[in-house]
Amino acid sequence: MEKKNVNPEVSKQRKKSKERVDKHGTPAKLSVLPTLEVSGIFVLKQGFQRPWDVDVSSFDGTVYISDNSNHQIKCFSRDFQFSNMFGSQGVGPGQFSFPQGIGISNGPESLIAIFDSGNSRIQVCSKTGNFCFFLQKENGHSVEKVGGIVFYLKNKILICNQGEKRLEEYNPNGRYNVRFGKNVLSPSTMFATKENIFVVDGEKKTIEIFKSNFQHEASLGEGKLKKPTGIVVDIYGRIFVLDAVLNQIIGFHKNGDICAVFGSKGHGIGEFNGAQGMGITSDGRLVVCDTFNHRVQVLPLGMVVSSSF
Repeated sequence: MEKKNVNPEVSKQRKKSKERVDKHGTPAKLSVLPTLEVSGIFVLKQGFQRPWDVDVSSFDGTVYISDNSNHQIKCFSRDFQFSNMFGSQGVGPGQFSFPQGIGISNGPESLIAIFDSGNSRIQVCSKTGNFCFFLQKENGHSVEKVGGIVFYLKNKILICNQGEKRLEEYNPNGRYNVRFGKNVLSPSTMFATKENIFVVDGEKKTIEIFKSNFQHEASLGEGKLKKPTGIVVDIYGRIFVLDAVLNQIIGFHKNGDICAVFGSKGHGIGEFNGAQGMGITSDGRLVVCDTFNHRVQVLPLGMVVSSSF
């Protein structure tokens, strides 16, 4: 379904951005500033090299982004000003090799769980980047390919273990507890609320919804997704899925009806290139890791919905 963007400022900026592409197809920089705002859309640059995943602290609104090819985690305040970064390339505790999935716990002493993909492990660090512990995988199983990571009820940790084709729960101390979601063929990412766990099945290209006790409740999105890579749920229960092949954000009501289609392939504002991860702020803004444009875009949710169709 083709999206029509009715915002003239965004359309104008898209046109200008497309004009600033060299003969090799490489986009010129949108701005020399690390953060650019155009008609309510923030573009975070800050030297990103393949930003991969993002999560937002529900306690203070801090935005944490895994900067994959810089082997770092970068942190931004709730108004999207750069505040801190931690990590370096290596194999030691607190070092990373191509970090991908990231999840933040609730509360003032937030913990951050990070899939350290090149080292095939999940590290848990403090919010300032101090190493705390590794997740202790079940005997005979690996964490070589992990999608989404979320902290759930009582700070238990849920992961999408794509390599093992299963969903796993870990206790707050990092010890493996149980697996669930046997009907999910290839869990690629997830999002959790108090009532539900929303899992993207990368093989079936569907959204699988579970109750808090891990019982399967519903499946939706069949035939409407190509390569879903990110998922969030807003305060109204609408489900927004990021698709790296369609280069779009697709919104669903819980009954499966589509409520939003936003984005297209490109280098302009509101366009994406292989976007891999997405988060949501408490005031309803989508934070999108526009991975192969090497930037992060922050989109007002109202714009995404009203500019669709």
